[in-house]
Amino acid sequence: MNDILNHRALKDKQRGIRDSFPSTMGLRVHRAISWIGRAETCADDNDGPAADV
Repeated sequence: MNDILNHRALKDKQRGIRDSFPSTMGLRVHRAISWIGRAETCADDNDGPAADV
């Protein structure tokens, strides 16, 4: 099993278990995973940090 939790792995996991989340957690988990995805893609993007402010 791959122990690396990247954006794709987290999103796949979230899709499998999101129905069991309390209503207050679904959007928070989605946003957190989205931020991780953005962080993974902006490593070589000098405009990313300024756009995220």
